[in-house]
Amino acid sequence: MKDYTTISHAFGQRLKKSYVLFLLVCGGVLLQSCEDAPPNSFVPVPYVEGYLFVDRPIDGVVVAMSQSLAVPYDQPSGMIADADVQVSDGSSSYQLAYRVVNGHGSYWYPDTSVLVKPGTRYTLSVRLKNGTVLGASTLTPERIEWTKPPSPVLQYPSDTVRRTSPDSLRIA
Repeated sequence: MKDYTTISHAFGQRLKKSYVLFLLVCGGVLLQSCEDAPPNSFVPVPYVEGYLFVDRPIDGVVVAMSQSLAVPYDQPSGMIADADVQVSDGSSSYQLAYRVVNGHGSYWYPDTSVLVKPGTRYTLSVRLKNGTVLGASTLTPERIEWTKPPSPVLQYPSDTVRRTSPDSLRIA
């Protein structure tokens, strides 16, 4: 007859050693992953951000350098104020000027009577002082018109006083 207490004790010891070995391996993996240094080889890149709205002047075109995530964001230090920025609609070319409003710099077209036209392809060309050229192109949408104008006051549901009860029970 087998002595089950000895077998059970030996199995329990083996299980305990496996558990300790498992914990040591997991702990080693966790500690090893904490030793990796964060990447810090940041290379600033110029970028352009801007929107053209139909029937509005050309305004708010931002030309800036990307900034490292390792330092606090500083919008004025990233701005590029000395770029040659032009917008063209195919028949006319507009030289944008740099201005700062409320601490935020952007390029705009000083003649505000020139409005963005619907259904027109606009091309942006940016030349930086170091010779880097950035460009973009967009096709403006047609004007949007209501097929059925909305009511001046929007209320849902339309009548909040004389609504039918959604309950299946009635109080007598």
